[in-house]
Amino acid sequence: LYEKEDTRSIEKVRLKLESEHADLENEILKNQQALHKTSLAEAKLANEEQRRYLILSALIALAFAWLLTRLVQSQSKLTIATSIDSLTQIVNRRSLMKSAQFAFNQAKHRRNHLSILMIDVDHFKNVNDSLGHHCGDVVLKKVAQLSGVMLRKRDVLGRYGGEEFMVLLPHATQASAIDIAQRIRLCIEQHDWKLTTKKVTITVSIGVSTLRKENTKIAQMNDLAALIKVADEQLYQAKFSGRNKVCAR
Repeated sequence: LYEKEDTRSIEKVRLKLESEHADLENEILKNQQALHKTSLAEAKLANEEQRRYLILSALIALAFAWLLTRLVQSQSKLTIATSIDSLTQIVNRRSLMKSAQFAFNQAKHRRNHLSILMIDVDHFKNVNDSLGHHCGDVVLKKVAQLSGVMLRKRDVLGRYGGEEFMVLLPHATQASAIDIAQRIRLCIEQHDWKLTTKKVTITVSIGVSTLRKENTKIAQMNDLAALIKVADEQLYQAKFSGRNKVCAR
């Protein structure tokens, strides 16, 4: 009986220990599940914070890009405003002289040809006086447009002042410069000028000067002003000899 009673007691203790062990395992499992849930919540929170950070960074980057674009656009507009003639939409005198000085320095350094055309609208004052300044503006814009069509991609056309235009012809010999000048002159003369109900003819006079080593007088020019002066003198020669002409030296 004692042995049986001891066996039953031992069995009860074993069962109790097994029950406590099962309860402990359940408690550990619950704790692990709670810890896993906490980890998932922390990971979700971290992902949410990372997503917000990425969204905020993207918004800041977009805002910066927008500001940079506006700055570039403003800079571009400022550059255009300071370098383009508002009436004819070609380069103004300030920008033209910068390009001319650069082209002159390159030609002198590399011993290349450089030709300059000085173009002046004949009797432009009469156009303004008889047809009005609006028609005069139309003439200037059209002269600039027609002249530009006759030029090469490397050439630079600019408004020198008033009704006078200047063209830079890098690597152009005197012969090719005269040919370009004649084509410009003929294009303007033959254009159908519809300014009024009456037929109107607009012509230009053009002076040409060329920097080249075979011409000792021009080859000795050390500044741009001397080359422009020669073209200007040839322009006055064209006007003095009857206008609608090309004179060169």
